[in-house]
Amino acid sequence: MIVERGYQGASVEQISARAGCTKGALYDHFGSKEGLMRALLEHQYAARIAQFQNSPSLPPSQVFPFDRDAALLFLEFVCAAARDDQLRAQLAGQLRELRTLWVDALGDPDTVAAAAAGANGASIEGLIFSEAEGGATFDRLLSALQASNP
Repeated sequence: MIVERGYQGASVEQISARAGCTKGALYDHFGSKEGLMRALLEHQYAARIAQFQNSPSLPPSQVFPFDRDAALLFLEFVCAAARDDQLRAQLAGQLRELRTLWVDALGDPDTVAAAAAGANGASIEGLIFSEAEGGATFDRLLSALQASNP
């Protein structure tokens, strides 16, 4: 529901109806709509970290293929985090954890920072242009980073 309507556009009533539970059950489990966003964020990054840990020898572009729903959800998180200090701290912590894993695999924090920023930009391009174009942008960025950092 949040992917379809956005964080502001999805009401708790709509989310609970889609989940097949009452509003009370949603509030009981997550505490608030913001709590649900935090849980979604945790789930999204736990899945990404598990992907990376299960495929450490693959290039990041293969480990993290473009996912339209994940890209939309990430952008919703970014917009919500820009207005919520707790969500911003959580998002920053999870992004740092993911970058730490990349540094362990790739060895250079500057390359990882550039690749992470490029992945975010490629996700936006994938949403605007096409999945293939966003993926190609990310692959070109990784190739350029690898060529400049042998």
